Amino acid sequence: MGIVITDDSSETRIALQRLCREQLKRKLLADILADITVCKMEGWDWRAYPQEIRDMMNDILGGNQNG
Repeated sequence: MGIVITDDSSETRIALQRLCREQLKRKLLADILADITVCKMEGWDWRAYPQEIRDMMNDILGGNQNG
């Protein structure tokens, strides 16, 4: 069972959304850092994954600024 919200106020929904976003950003950062560590250990280009994420975000935001 998931989270049940009994307070349907706008402030509660906004606070929950912000919490979810912060948690996801921390998970994403941990994933990126783990990938960078593996890439450095293997001698691979560690910039590839962060650049792919940046490019996806630029596409979402309406501009692609590749290099």
